[in-house]
Amino acid sequence: MFLLYLKIFLTFIVSGVFWVVNAELFAAAAGVSGDTRFNGWLLALALGSAQTVCFVLVYYFGNTLMRWSKRLRCKVQNFDMERFENCTAITLVLGSIFGLPPLVVLAIIAGSVRYNIRRYILIVFTCRCLRFAILYFFAQNIIDFFGWDIKGAMTLPF
Repeated sequence: MFLLYLKIFLTFIVSGVFWVVNAELFAAAAGVSGDTRFNGWLLALALGSAQTVCFVLVYYFGNTLMRWSKRLRCKVQNFDMERFENCTAITLVLGSIFGLPPLVVLAIIAGSVRYNIRRYILIVFTCRCLRFAILYFFAQNIIDFFGWDIKGAMTLPF
């Protein structure tokens, strides 16, 4: 079981920046699939940890990332820095749970203003784990609520 969650962790580290590897979709698909290999809380922990590692790397190396991505550079330049500085923790919580504003942008900004790294990690880790738990359990329960019998209809990797 440990190897399963280690593989998930390693696979989804990049999912915070490269959206082709979509951790949110995987969490929801795991919930819908009814695959008994997955424990929702452990899955949320693995995915939340993976994305926290990703966003800590973005915190430290965001300026390099902006040089590679014109789209990301424009988002950071258009972001309201005053709003971030006035309510940083709340903004990070919203970005970590709901993705608005995008956490990748917030990570770059937090790194550039040298926001407290311990607080940053605590907020991002806690909220990302919560995000993935919500996705997993919502997907699992919506299937049960409507009485759809699709469990086992899909096979997930790993």
